[in-house]
Amino acid sequence: MISQKTISVLALCSIALTACTDSNDIAKVRSIEGHWMSPAYGIALTVESTEFRYYQYTAQTCQTWEEPFDETYEQFADDVVLATDRDILLNSFFGEKFPAIEFERQASLPESCFLSLVASFDEEGFVDDPLRDFDIFWQNFNDHYAFFELKQVDWAQQRDSFRSQVVAGTRDDELLVILAHMIEPLADGHVVVESADGEEDFGYSGKPTYFDIVEVEYEQLPAENDIEIDDYFDEQLDSALGIILDAFEEDVAINEHESEQAVWSVLQGNIGYLNLFAMTGFTDSELTNDQLDAVDLMFDDLLRDLADVDSMIIDLRFNGGGDDGISARIASRFTDVRALGWRKQARLGDTRLPLTDVFIEPTTRSSFLKPVVLLTSTATASAAEVFTLAMQQVADAQLVGEAGQGTFSDALPKSLPNGINYSMSTEYYFSADGEFFEDQGVPVDVEAAFFLMEDRQNELDPALMAAQELLKN
Repeated sequence: MISQKTISVLALCSIALTACTDSNDIAKVRSIEGHWMSPAYGIALTVESTEFRYYQYTAQTCQTWEEPFDETYEQFADDVVLATDRDILLNSFFGEKFPAIEFERQASLPESCFLSLVASFDEEGFVDDPLRDFDIFWQNFNDHYAFFELKQVDWAQQRDSFRSQVVAGTRDDELLVILAHMIEPLADGHVVVESADGEEDFGYSGKPTYFDIVEVEYEQLPAENDIEIDDYFDEQLDSALGIILDAFEEDVAINEHESEQAVWSVLQGNIGYLNLFAMTGFTDSELTNDQLDAVDLMFDDLLRDLADVDSMIIDLRFNGGGDDGISARIASRFTDVRALGWRKQARLGDTRLPLTDVFIEPTTRSSFLKPVVLLTSTATASAAEVFTLAMQQVADAQLVGEAGQGTFSDALPKSLPNGINYSMSTEYYFSADGEFFEDQGVPVDVEAAFFLMEDRQNELDPALMAAQELLKN
């Protein structure tokens, strides 16, 4: 199943990352100078006295790696943390990676960065070579993708099947389509290929979502139908949201965050309702740290507005994810004790990095410690699913609806010399109890379909009704 998606994570390959400063306190950051490598992610980093540069590498090739923040050297130095033993650098990419990636100090860059440094399309010395780009793409997946066995995909066979379609004269748009067909069997929502200009991208999800169902409905409309597909989508979305709005108490304010990423009010029965449409986008800034500040302020407001409700329903059914750090920050508003939220580890060749325990720390701001039910659907994915793992631990939350998409791993962004961007899943996520839900999604306690056509026509929301009944009892 193919879909066109916005993949903000691929923006990590969009803007050159060499930054300079005239800092008056160079001595403060000199200890981070040197060469650093993160083999599990195929990223290298060189830090000098006033400059830093990233590289993406394999054993065969190396490229400079570009990322989206126009940060100064001082901002970069403030964001990274030198571990106690001084041989590990923790880099969160301004909160984009949670927890931070560990970089190990090295005597030099990887050998391929000296012997096989490939110029990108926007650099001097670039040479167009579709076969080279195909091989880099295949090799990066071969080195880092975590789920070939789970997906039952023979990646070597994929190379043999598709490499013959690439010739010296293959255009970038043609190569994009070849790569798209190559990743299709993975059916992984975090595996995406995108054109250099960002105008075209391809991704394949594992489970059909509400949006896929509505697309099928559109395709089955009578031939004389003259409505455009975008208008049909908007019409059906308005119908679904209207059904939810009708469940609110009369004369109670309906509040929408200025980002339009969250709506909250009070349902009949004095039950609070919060719809989180994403785990990102709460401010115009691309920096996750700024997103966290916006989330803090939003929750100050919404928890004040919902202070007198007896319980809360958090609707994640439209939420395709965002940043794990935001998920953890939100979960911190629902506990007064430190709790293990989830565990994760990255693939490292034929092994894995050690498990990292991610703890949810109770907030020092306002909190909500009453019963909580989460609504999920097959469209609930990524950081939204990670949020469900955390909320099951910190708030003993029950789940109603459909198991999520089952895409937990962060999407590792990469780019090819010709400018094609792509991402892949490289990490294994586990619940605090050690359960692995990749591809399956987190199981729900009460099953209820998400706005089938019949429900929309009858103005019913079975999942919301089931959650209300669960809280009443």
